Amino acid sequence: MDHSLGESQNYHRPIEEEILDDYLNAVNNLTINDENRLKLKVQQLEGKSNEIQDLKNQVNENSAMLEKFIKYIELVYAVSNSPIGSEENQKQEDEINQIAKNLKAKGIKAAEYMI
Repeated sequence: MDHSLGESQNYHRPIEEEILDDYLNAVNNLTINDENRLKLKVQQLEGKSNEIQDLKNQVNENSAMLEKFIKYIELVYAVSNSPIGSEENQKQEDEINQIAKNLKAKGIKAAEYMI
């Protein structure tokens, strides 16, 4: 004779992973010692610090590329104002082509139209 009332199927029976996740989420509130909270805070701050450093590096790269674009524009202007065929004109054109190639190598699509 079965003594089951058929209610067991209606109750949530968490698996070990769910119990562990709940426990780990509650550890900070259950412990008196601040060590665990401080470790988590340090990890968060290190992550933010790494993100900030990555953004700084990206800004520096973008600034360097912007400087190359500015140099390119200055050279194009100088070439347009110097006599055609002069030695100075040829040096400037060579420098323009070199800058354009460097920018193209870095994946700048606009550089394709510079050469």
